[in-house]
Amino acid sequence: MEGLDTLMALSAAGVLRPRSGVFAVVLAAGLSRRMGFNKLLAPLCGKRVLWHVLELVAGLRVFWRVRLLLRTAR
Repeated sequence: MEGLDTLMALSAAGVLRPRSGVFAVVLAAGLSRRMGFNKLLAPLCGKRVLWHVLELVAGLRVFWRVRLLLRTAR
């Protein structure tokens, strides 16, 4: 977590700026077989796990675009 803490601190200080062509890809296509349900939709502190991840990535203010990779329903 040390690297993430550093990124967050630099972002909060305004040192990091979004750059054209820099993307974040959030991988959310797992089957969650061991959990028995979609773990990204599990509640955590009043929000879904996936929402926490997206807020964190967006809050870094480094990425020009954020892409969410999902699995299609069968």
